[in-house]
Amino acid sequence: MANTIHPTAIIDPSATIGSDNVIGPFCIIEADTHIGDDNIIEAHSVIKRYTRIGNHNRIHSFVMLGDIPQDLKFNGEKTELWIGDSNTFREHATVHRGTVQDDAKTVIGNNNLFMTNIHVAHDCVIGNHVIMSSNASIAGHVHLEDHCIIGGFAGIHQFTRIGIYSFIAAMSGIARDVPPYMIASDRRSVATIHGINLVGLRRAGVSREAIHALKEASTILWKTEGETREVLLDKIDELYGTFEEIQTFLTFIRNTKRGILGLTSEEE
Repeated sequence: MANTIHPTAIIDPSATIGSDNVIGPFCIIEADTHIGDDNIIEAHSVIKRYTRIGNHNRIHSFVMLGDIPQDLKFNGEKTELWIGDSNTFREHATVHRGTVQDDAKTVIGNNNLFMTNIHVAHDCVIGNHVIMSSNASIAGHVHLEDHCIIGGFAGIHQFTRIGIYSFIAAMSGIARDVPPYMIASDRRSVATIHGINLVGLRRAGVSREAIHALKEASTILWKTEGETREVLLDKIDELYGTFEEIQTFLTFIRNTKRGILGLTSEEE
């Protein structure tokens, strides 16, 4: 079917637009953009240059996608924003494209919900089924893995990773990696781990045995004193390493570059 485009929308002739899209009043779609099929782009939204959008996305009013990075090193290079399918961007969401200091693109997967006033900075990589609540912001080079939830007004430091099925409480400031399946929050400006994301794990259909193993693993890692991180990880692997979720947990922690939330430098 044909696209439905409001006469006040401004679309550059070089933009590639698929079929069955609805583009509302006063939208701006710049040059060198690609928009797939069956997207809804509501009034006053702006799709900037070098943005690629898949299919079945809903972009509410006053959203800005693909603007240049807020990075003083950016010097006008051709970098991109890639967006997958079936994402929702609520009012005033902003997502910036990448820099050549990383992979030159910001990447967003599928089936994500970005609520009002969220910000995704340059070079971030967001998986699938992620929720960013209103006014949450992630700095440059952050990775959000599948099914994680970022609470309202939370802020994530640059280069930080948030593991799958993790939950970041509202108004938290997170400056170190959060392992998969954990709940993290900021109390009196000190962010810490508060245990596993039990509700999220149950919703995901994780077995009771695996949930028990994750509980025990978190206790071993964050409650044991006098042992190095590697010793504790080896102990977890020995006791519970048959569970896929435990291997995901261990791999994430062993690959950290910024350190793990709630572990001191001595423990690491």
